Amino acid sequence: MLKIESVSKKFGKKEALSDVDLELDAGIYGLLGDNGAGKSTLMRLLVGVDKPTKGRILYEGEDISQLKGKYRDLLGYMPQEFAVFPGFTAGEFLNYMGALKGLSKRELKEKISRVLAFVNLEDVKDKKVSTFSGGMKRRVGIAQALLNDPKILILDEPTAGLDPGERIRFSNILSNMSKDKIILFSTHIISDIEAITKNIIILNDGKIRAKTTSDKLIEKMEGLVFEVTIPFSELAAYEKKIQIIRMRYEGEYLKIRYTGSTLEGARPVQANLEDYYILHRNEVI
Repeated sequence: MLKIESVSKKFGKKEALSDVDLELDAGIYGLLGDNGAGKSTLMRLLVGVDKPTKGRILYEGEDISQLKGKYRDLLGYMPQEFAVFPGFTAGEFLNYMGALKGLSKRELKEKISRVLAFVNLEDVKDKKVSTFSGGMKRRVGIAQALLNDPKILILDEPTAGLDPGERIRFSNILSNMSKDKIILFSTHIISDIEAITKNIIILNDGKIRAKTTSDKLIEKMEGLVFEVTIPFSELAAYEKKIQIIRMRYEGEYLKIRYTGSTLEGARPVQANLEDYYILHRNEVI
């Protein structure tokens, strides 16, 4: 178990995290929050890059600041701003990162092939990273995080820059890895969280707003979400009556997804996690 006890983090006068309490057992957790919510700060604390201003983080009952190298051996981490050395090939970079993690040459030979296959980069193992697209570099970042078969995997925006096929592949294999690992990943793509896990943590303004399941959050929206098609010219009038969640242009009309009173011509629709998050992300449950 990874346990966060009354953790706060200040940068000068700005408090990025405020009295965060959280327990994570084996499984996969999606971390949702607006820009500046404190997600990256929380992840940096969990991997020991930064230290809490107040509070402590425990792994299996021991403070991670005391575990030091033993704790780092358990970690896999990909930060949001991940940089690779452009002069290296993908294979050379993973060899370098594996050596830093203390893996032997024999272990690296096997593990590099495995993680490159996982991120679908085995065919470009010997190509310079400088020639890679942003999405390919992101996949190299995921690969290095997996090299030491970590017990705790922290991924900050891992699907940023991945195309739809890559995101599906990532989702499927990450789900299969979660049986005996603690996996925490953040993303702005709510559909990615829904595809991978039901375990949701909402963090906004430096505070935990919810640690629950997507099913429980969606239940709160049942019977409250509707769709209606209106002329574009009537949008301003409708905005005064209802809370619009999303809209889509259809010729001279708008299809509106909303919550509020039932309007003429509207039909109830199945609620989803995005509906809850847009409307209630700062509520504590």
